[in-house]
Amino acid sequence: FFNSHRGVGNNYVYKGQFSKARESYQQMYDKAPDDAGRDLALLSMVDSYIAEGNTDKALETNDRRLQLAEKSGEIPVLIGINSLSGNILIESGKPDDAAKYFAAADKLRADPSLPASLSVNRKFGGMIDNSRMMIARGDFDAARKQLDDMGKMMPTLTNPNLERNYHEAYGMLELKQKNYPKALEHLSKADQTSPYVWYHQAAAYEGTGDKK
Repeated sequence: FFNSHRGVGNNYVYKGQFSKARESYQQMYDKAPDDAGRDLALLSMVDSYIAEGNTDKALETNDRRLQLAEKSGEIPVLIGINSLSGNILIESGKPDDAAKYFAAADKLRADPSLPASLSVNRKFGGMIDNSRMMIARGDFDAARKQLDDMGKMMPTLTNPNLERNYHEAYGMLELKQKNYPKALEHLSKADQTSPYVWYHQAAAYEGTGDKK
């Protein structure tokens, strides 16, 4: 039951005992039967460092995930890991540093071994990441142009999560530009189970003067 160590570690995170959490995640890593289990243990460590506010260690640990995935050559996993590092940097106020991870992910998305039928989905996912980076940099006009172009691609998507992520990104753009009603319109179509979305919906409501 190697995954039980993850549950123990998560409870330590909730208690704010991050070092103890990572001891449990290390046990999970050591007992994992395969690379998928080891990756999940490392991802749990990444999450614990983010919760602790130590984004440098989170990125360092996520790079360990990259090294593990490179050995197995799992391209979709590598795309996700690079995307996560880029988004960690965006949330850390370092959007320029995110660019290299997003560029690496975009290069992988174009790999000819991946299913051609999902090429639009992969391109759209990369555009979401890059629009977030533009918003974080304050390149609002460029972000809006890209998001509008993405809106034309929406009918061709086969993954509803991408549509929700699109509305989340567009909502963030409108929120940054203080277009609060528009922000709420888009965020209402984002993932309504996400605390990240709830937080920014609350910020948009506050912007309209609706404290309640």
